[in-house]
Amino acid sequence: MESDKINRWLTLGANIGVLAGLLLLVFELQQSREMMEAQTRHEVSQGIVDQLGELASNVELADLQFRAICGKLDSALDARRFRSFVNSRLRYWEDTHYQYRRGLYAESEFLAQTQAWRSFLQVSAVSENWELMKGGFAPEFIELIDALITDSRDLQFDLGQCQ
Repeated sequence: MESDKINRWLTLGANIGVLAGLLLLVFELQQSREMMEAQTRHEVSQGIVDQLGELASNVELADLQFRAICGKLDSALDARRFRSFVNSRLRYWEDTHYQYRRGLYAESEFLAQTQAWRSFLQVSAVSENWELMKGGFAPEFIELIDALITDSRDLQFDLGQCQ
């Protein structure tokens, strides 16, 4: 009788220990998720800074982008170089989209990103290159970019700087 009572107390203690362990595990998983979200946010931001810095510090690349915006790519080499530039941006965006789909990038930040993408996608040289290369991207990303291109057709891109 006495050993039965002790066994019940031991079982209760073990169950409380398991419950405490599970609560601690849930807490640690939440902390880990928050860290992953912060790390993803940092990496996306750093990638944007790197891209902007690349254009600011590389005069030749900035000129290539400017000429593409103005519809003045003069050679097949320029067109090929710009296609590579567009491809690198799209690959970066695809990764950002993947992080968002996995819940590691906040929706509000992702929506702000897509608004910035729209202005780039309304450049005809960009959307033309997208049509050539989109088959190599994830279906979900293709759907997003196609929708952004459709939406951006209503925008007016200021080509006054090209005159």
